[in-house]
Amino acid sequence: MRPVHACLVALMIGAVGCQTGSTTGSSDRARAFAALPEATRKVLDEGRLSEGMSSNVVAIAWGLPSKVLSGIPPYSDERWSYYGSYTERRHIWTHTPQGNGYDRVDSNIMPISHPYVRAVVSFWKGEVVEWEKFEPPANP
Repeated sequence: MRPVHACLVALMIGAVGCQTGSTTGSSDRARAFAALPEATRKVLDEGRLSEGMSSNVVAIAWGLPSKVLSGIPPYSDERWSYYGSYTERRHIWTHTPQGNGYDRVDSNIMPISHPYVRAVVSFWKGEVVEWEKFEPPANP
């Protein structure tokens, strides 16, 4: 293993071990990010990935995935999914009996959270072969 990859793996092991809410994991990821070549940091700063990036670099830049699927040939051997959520504002109507034969009708705007897949990264032998980011659906 090349020295740079060994350093990244060591830093990622530290970051993975600190996912309990402490700031140590964040500072380890920041140090690992700073150790990357400038061209790679520039691509990542733009919110993009590039073909051939290692899974370690993706984990440093985007964090650990929400879900990992393995063994999906012929185009990839591993697929990472990152989930997000968006909030929809929905009118909720309530009917309250008044005891006089009439109901009081009220309308409230209720925020409702929905999950969605915000990004998918496909790997072949530990390197990015394709990736895609998705925008949350627009509020109706």
